[in-house]
Formats: sequence, structure tokens, C-alpha cells
Amino acid sequence: MRKGIMALMAAGMLTLAACGNSAEEETVQGDVYPVKNEAPKVTVSRFVDFGPINEDVYGSFADADTIKAFEEAVGSAQRMEGQLDVGAADYDVVIERDGVPKAIRLWIDDAAEEGAKGMFVDASDSGIGYTLTADATKKLGELIRGIEYSAEQAEKNGDVVLALDGIKNPGTWVQFAENVKQKKPGRVQITAYTVEGDPIFYNLSYNGGDDIRYRFDTTHDAYGNPEKREEFCGEIAETLTDKGMEYRLKSCGANRDQESKTFSILIPG
Repeated sequence: MRKGIMALMAAGMLTLAACGNSAEEETVQGDVYPVKNEAPKVTVSRFVDFGPINEDVYGSFADADTIKAFEEAVGSAQRMEGQLDVGAADYDVVIERDGVPKAIRLWIDDAAEEGAKGMFVDASDSGIGYTLTADATKKLGELIRGIEYSAEQAEKNGDVVLALDGIKNPGTWVQFAENVKQKKPGRVQITAYTVEGDPIFYNLSYNGGDDIRYRFDTTHDAYGNPEKREEFCGEIAETLTDKGMEYRLKSCGANRDQESKTFSILIPG
């Protein structure tokens, strides 16, 4: 299992278009946006939290066939019964035509791997879900898995990057650790790159209270074992070594007596 280093996840609000579906409708309307002369665009970000859409772009599409695939996937989805109580999504997706954005939260990674059906909710209403068709799930899964999240893009987004040529933005992690000490809320993301160039993600968020939420994601590593894991820990422990400052997550688990087995960061000093 490879280790990485972290970066602040800047989260910002995109203006959301209304979903346009009444409570009685069984499907999402096929004509998501009026067709005009301006080219549409789809922007994909990794999901961070409910609330503002994550503005740190994971990848985007501007070609007509791909945009149509996303619009048709939304248009053919079936509304789910009842109110949802859902956990973390996989992606934030914004479909934009003629400058009008439609933002959704998308669950697709596991479903695409298993040949099942993915789902989404409108970003402005996480209580109402829509099930994608199996074909749409497969298609969108292939498109998103085909995105290349380069070390250059990660550095631009503010990630603390661990790559073959060294560490980028290490101060972002140091600032996050200091914020936790002072009980100041914040988020940070590590993007670590394998020797093949695939990203592994380590996301931490802190709300100013007792819990540090840690999410570990290897699903974008084509040569590794795909895994997503979430832990809640109580502290960041620091150890000064001859190579620099090492940070680990402790006070994890139900009894707050464990150390995270997937997380450690060494900041050269």
C-alpha cells in the first residue's frame, strides 16, 4: 500500500439550476437543458462533502458525444421511492449547457465494477434519488475511469502531492495539522502517485470538534486493489525523525484506542 501527502480541498458554491421535476414525475426529464448553439460542458470533481460543490476539478469533457452520454444518463434515470438517507457519494458532476449548470452527486464506482446500476441525487436535494440504467452506469463509469488526474493538475488544485519527483505543497499539510491543534475547521487532500502514475487519495476533514474524518481511496489505481475506507480519529501525532516530521492518525476506532493502518506522512525537514 502506497503512502502519500496531503492538500487543502477548496470547496466553493456553483449556482445550481432547479431540477425541474415535480414530486409526481417518475423519471428525470429527458430535455435537461434547452438545446442552443453554445457547446455544453461536463465537469467532474471528487466528492468531498454535502453542501457546496467541490470546485477542485478532477476532469472535464467538452466533446459532443460525451456530453450527450451524461445528459442521456440523467434523462433516462428512474426516480427512487421515498426519501433517501445516503452516505458519501463518489463524484460531484456539473452538466452545463448554454451557461446553465445542473449539479448532481453521483454514486457509480462500485456499481460500474459490478455491472449493477448507479444512482444520483440533485445537489440541491439529497433526499430524492434517481437510478441510472445499467448501460448508462457502464458508460459513465468508463468515461470517469478514463480521466487522467495528473500531478500537475493536483498541484494546481492545491493538493499536497507525493510523486516520483518529490513533494509539492507540503506546507498545506503542516497548516492543516496546526489548525487541528487550535481546533479550527479545515480540509486537506493527499494525492500520492504510484510508479505507474495512478493517483491514490487521502482526504481528511476536521469540524473543530473531537473527530477527524479520514477517507482512503485506491479505486483510481489501475494496478492495485480497489478500496474505499473511512475512519474517525481523535488526534494527529507528531514524531521528529532524522528525515523530518512524521505524522500519524491516532485515537481511532470505536474505542479510540487504535492507530490508522493506512495513514502516515513524512514532511522532510
